[in-house]
Amino acid sequence: MAKNYGHLLASSRFICFVLSTSFGFSLLLVQGAMLPFLVINQLNFSASIYGWFITITGVGYLLGAFAGGKIASIIKRRNTIILGALITIITNIIAIVLSIHYFNIYVLIVPLFFVLFGAGFIVPIGSSGAISPFPHAAGSAAALLGATMFTVSSILTAISAHVSENKQMPFFIYLLIISIAALLLMFFIRKE
Repeated sequence: MAKNYGHLLASSRFICFVLSTSFGFSLLLVQGAMLPFLVINQLNFSASIYGWFITITGVGYLLGAFAGGKIASIIKRRNTIILGALITIITNIIAIVLSIHYFNIYVLIVPLFFVLFGAGFIVPIGSSGAISPFPHAAGSAAALLGATMFTVSSILTAISAHVSENKQMPFFIYLLIISIAALLLMFFIRKE
C-alpha cells in the first residue's frame, strides 16, 4: 500500500488532476456554505425558497457532468477540464461585473448555475483523469483523491467564512480565484 501511495504521489499528472478536481469540488461546497447567507439574510427569501434555488444550481452541476462526459470523449480529459474551468472563470467575471450594478436573485442564481455547470466538467472528468492511469492502484488512487478533495474543500470552505456575505461580489471573486487555480493546474499536464 505504501508503494502504491508513493507511486501516486510521485506522479505530477496524478497530483494535478487530484488538485484540479479538489478545486472544482470546492466550488460546490463553497457555494453551499455561502449562498444561504446571501439568499436568506441579504435578499430576504425564506429557507424553503432557498431550497429551490439550490436545486437550480444543482441541476447546473448535473447537466455539466453529463455534457462534460460527452465532450471528454471528443476533446480528451485535460481539455474538457480546461473548458469547464474557462466556463466558471468567464461566468464569475460576468457575475462580478453585474454585481457592480445589481444585487438580486437573478444575478446570483443564474451565474451560479453556469459556475456549477463548469464544475460538472471538472470534478467527474478530473476524477477519471486521476484514477484511470493507475488500474493497478485504483483503490489507493480513489482513496487519495477523496481525502484530498475533502481536505482542500474543507480548507476553502473554512476560508469562505471570512469572505463578506453582505454582497455577491466578494462571493464571486472567491469562486473566481478557485476556478483559476483549477485551470492553472491543467497546464502542468502534458497533452493526452
